[in-house]
Amino acid sequence: MDELRKDPTRGQWSLIRPKRASSAESGCPYCPGAEQLAGREIAAYRKDGSLPNEPGWTVRVVPEADAYFRIEHELVREGVGMFDMITPRGASELILESPNHDDTLATMDPEQLESVLWMYRDRLVDLKRDGQIRDILIARHHRKPGVRPHHPYSRVTAIPIVFDETRRELRELKPVQIEEAPDVASLRRRLRLSQGAFATLFGIPLATVKDWEQGRRTPDAPARAYLRVIAQNPRAVRNALKTAAE
Repeated sequence: MDELRKDPTRGQWSLIRPKRASSAESGCPYCPGAEQLAGREIAAYRKDGSLPNEPGWTVRVVPEADAYFRIEHELVREGVGMFDMITPRGASELILESPNHDDTLATMDPEQLESVLWMYRDRLVDLKRDGQIRDILIARHHRKPGVRPHHPYSRVTAIPIVFDETRRELRELKPVQIEEAPDVASLRRRLRLSQGAFATLFGIPLATVKDWEQGRRTPDAPARAYLRVIAQNPRAVRNALKTAAE
């Protein structure tokens, strides 16, 4: 059985699986009319009236034929010698981007590309409902020189661990310091303005000023930046607003 093993020397996960014999395909199993060859339909966008696992689809999702990860596996984690081992529970799916075998990004119309992106979203939302899936990757396969033409598809890989590259990116993230908004009430009193005058002078709705001061709302990022400018140079702000109004 396939398994995921963690290399204790590098802290990286590897998929261990026996070598499988390659099977010769007589035709494309993903073209319309060959739906039964591609496996059970997981999801699809279809024209009105067309049935699952039949022609009439515009975007279709099927299980990968030689799947690395399978949803039916039981998730087991244990130590095997010097390795941590996890069963490859997850999902390996193919998103068939078009019924047309020869379609490419250049030949698909915008509506078709939009449907593909919506299917990306649908599969992410559906797979994230599974609490044992930790990470999901969607990769699009291009036709490389020397590789025989194949049906246009994207691969969805959902796994019970976090991808090593994702872990590395998370470790390298730097904390972002968010500047606190100026105290609006203190700023207004320093300028010796009433709430109404402050709102009128600086073009802010009076209700918003009241909400800020009473803690019902907090200024968003653009508002915080605007309030800092007011605190530093209120006269310049008033002159700029006056010029803009003329």
